[in-house]
Amino acid sequence: LEVAKVRDFITARDYLRRLGREWVFLKTAVTGPVTLGFTCAMAGLKHYSGLLDQRLYIDLSEALEPVITTLLDLGSYVQIDEPGLSAGYVDPSVAIPILRGLFSHVSAKRRLPGSVSIHVCGGLGRSHKIMRGLLELDVDVLSLAFSGPTERSNLDLVSESLLEGSGKRLGVGCTPVSLREKGEVEGAAEIYLRIKRICDKVGRRNVAYAHPDCGLRGTSLEVSELILQRFSEGVDQYNRYG
Repeated sequence: LEVAKVRDFITARDYLRRLGREWVFLKTAVTGPVTLGFTCAMAGLKHYSGLLDQRLYIDLSEALEPVITTLLDLGSYVQIDEPGLSAGYVDPSVAIPILRGLFSHVSAKRRLPGSVSIHVCGGLGRSHKIMRGLLELDVDVLSLAFSGPTERSNLDLVSESLLEGSGKRLGVGCTPVSLREKGEVEGAAEIYLRIKRICDKVGRRNVAYAHPDCGLRGTSLEVSELILQRFSEGVDQYNRYG
């Protein structure tokens, strides 16, 4: 399948192979149908009746399916990004069934255990329907943010029993990314303590991995580099001391 996401994965995979680091797994992020549909609709709709037209999201879900399954077949981890869920773009009663349909098709194609995830940044406390819906999806990992002022309350929504009962593991967003200055970047000790607090609550075995709260596209290169450096140091501290 000749699309940018697939080409980018192959380029990165081949680069790692040349370095002799083929054991490093890569995760490809794909914008999900709900967020993508709303974003496209804001630019104008021609063949759909409006933002609430479910055909828009179903069509995009079907269009994304071969991209996702190709990536999984190539050995990529795949993360579906749905910030539109926490932003309230579409009511969960509409969004969750669309995502359920997508994951029921693509997750059957996974080659690697733990390779299918969904990422929802932002605070989820405004609607418990979102969290309940996420737990129903056929995914391995729920990737959430826990660092910003609106995201810290997400810790109240997760527990050891909730994750184990649903067969999910947690992706821990452990440091903010919406920063302008290097002086705003959290220290490694603060990141370590946040990871520890979350792992202590849900159980370390129920955490798949840690990551920054969200992507770094809107963050300058020099700030991004420092975020990743401090993040790496904080994770190393947790792995060393628990």
